[in-house]
Amino acid sequence: MTAEIRFINHACFSIENEEESVIFDPWFFGKVFNDSWSLLRETEKIDYEKIKFIIITHEHPDHLHWPTLKKIIENTSREINVLLPLRKNKNVANNLRKIGFKCAEIPPNKEFKLNNFLSISNYPTGHDSAYVFKVNDKVYLNQNDCQLSRSQCVLIKNKYPKIDFWFMQFSLAGYYANKDDVQGLTEAKSFHKNMIRKYYDYFKPEVVVPFASFIYFCKEHNKFLNDYIININEIIKDLGDLPLQILFYEDHLLYEDYGERNKINNLKWQRVFLGEKPILEHKSKNNEDILKEANELISFVNTKRRNKPEETYFRLYDKKQIFMLDLAGNKAAFVDEDTVPSSKIAGVLHSEDLLFFLKFPWGADTLNITSCFEVKSPRLWRQILIFKDQLYERF
Repeated sequence: MTAEIRFINHACFSIENEEESVIFDPWFFGKVFNDSWSLLRETEKIDYEKIKFIIITHEHPDHLHWPTLKKIIENTSREINVLLPLRKNKNVANNLRKIGFKCAEIPPNKEFKLNNFLSISNYPTGHDSAYVFKVNDKVYLNQNDCQLSRSQCVLIKNKYPKIDFWFMQFSLAGYYANKDDVQGLTEAKSFHKNMIRKYYDYFKPEVVVPFASFIYFCKEHNKFLNDYIININEIIKDLGDLPLQILFYEDHLLYEDYGERNKINNLKWQRVFLGEKPILEHKSKNNEDILKEANELISFVNTKRRNKPEETYFRLYDKKQIFMLDLAGNKAAFVDEDTVPSSKIAGVLHSEDLLFFLKFPWGADTLNITSCFEVKSPRLWRQILIFKDQLYERF
């Protein structure tokens, strides 16, 4: 029974036959990254009863989306297995089991057969991972937004010298520069296009499928990034010498004669990218809640006995006072701006994003991806975000 590959949304596609489907990274609705990213279009048409396996590439919420996973489990009577990259931290696997999934972790760099039409292997780099899978005697590399290390590229290329289809993220996905830094943001666009070409030149796939970038930035303080999004038309214009196959929602991957469909889908995507995009306002948080989370973070850091960063100051878009976090001195406070030298201010952000940063183990990573801030001191900003992020044990 022949299996087909169908694009669903953003980084999600299915591998399916008449009896069952395997889906990657389902995110069907809602906002992610503290409500700062939105799908260009939500997914409505899904055969939940057909899903037998879900494969998660990494833990970012546009790939591991809990509300979507809960909706899937609520709309099927079938037992569903979720496959994850192997991690030391078992929180994700345990939570998946709690809501009703079976769960297995995949060891890195090893191929195994999943069912009668699909074999997969996982190649991690840092927090992310790429998957190679084989269907119908063809090899597919789902790189999504994993910036594969040189060593992982060599492993993949040696094991799979001929890659038939390559799925790759094509647009912006995090902080690159402040909103008034036009040169930096323009260079970020070039970076993504050059990255696509670099990996293409190495893997030499037969077909390139741009995906995992069908979102817009939907928050008041990151909406400026929508002026720098790379859309499908720009991919065709600047990377049109590559063997592109452009998929629209619900499209099946074609093995030949997709040139005319590419032209039609480019027009469809232009309408989607240019459509109306609602923007959410930030919601101010009170000082007491911020100080409570800051003091809990201080207590947690003290149990870790790590080298602690110097005191850090944040200017807030929605408050007159500046927030001070001194992990080494076990202090957090709101102070008057005229008492703080400008050289001590790490950056500017909204109290909503500050509270999220302090409260959640993944708060630093999320804050960086939202881009809802301005960096004033790159050294101080990197120091506090890296320190906070390293407190979260992913592996």
